[in-house]
Amino acid sequence: MYILFFNQTNTLIDFFYIFYKNSIYFAFLLYKMIYFSNHTRLFLVPFSCLFVVLGSVICQGQSPCKKMKKGHFILEASEYQYYIKRTKKLQYEYAIEQELFSIIEIEWIAPCTFSLQWKKGNLKSNIEKNENLVIQITRIVGHQYFYELSNLSGLIKENNQMRKISKKEGKKYWKQLKKELKSWDK
Repeated sequence: MYILFFNQTNTLIDFFYIFYKNSIYFAFLLYKMIYFSNHTRLFLVPFSCLFVVLGSVICQGQSPCKKMKKGHFILEASEYQYYIKRTKKLQYEYAIEQELFSIIEIEWIAPCTFSLQWKKGNLKSNIEKNENLVIQITRIVGHQYFYELSNLSGLIKENNQMRKISKKEGKKYWKQLKKELKSWDK
C-alpha cells in the first residue's frame, strides 16, 4: 500500500509526481468508492477517469527536475561565475576567475529537492564541514532553473538561478577543474 506524505517543501510538481506514481492505488480507491456508493456513480466515474488521465499526462512518468539531476551548469552569482558539474552522487564546484574548487556530496531527498554535504576543496562556500544545505528547485524555464537554498538552522536563505550548459561547453571548464584537483592531491 502506498502512503502519501506532504510537508511544507512539497511543490505542485512533487504532488503530481507522487500522484502519478500512486495512480494505480488512486484508481483502486475510486473504484471501491464508486462500487459501494450507488448515489455518486454517475458523477464520479467521468470525474475520476479525467483526474487519473490528467495526472498521468501531466507527469508523463518522470519529474520535470530529472533533467537537472546530472550535467554541467553555470551559476552567475553576485561577483563571480561558477562552473558546476553534477553527477549522481557528487557535485564539483569551480570558481572560474578565482580557480578555486570544492567537491560536495549530493543526495536527492525528493524529485525537486536535494541536500549538499561538503567533502573537500579550497573554495569558501556557504557549506560548513558538518552542515547540510537543502536546495529546492522552485521553477524550471528552458535550460535554467530557479532554486531556494537554505540550511537546517535557517541562518542562510537565498534565491538564485542556475543555467544548464552543453557537454561541449562544460568540457573546457572541466579541464581547468581537473588541473586544480590534481594540484590539490599533490
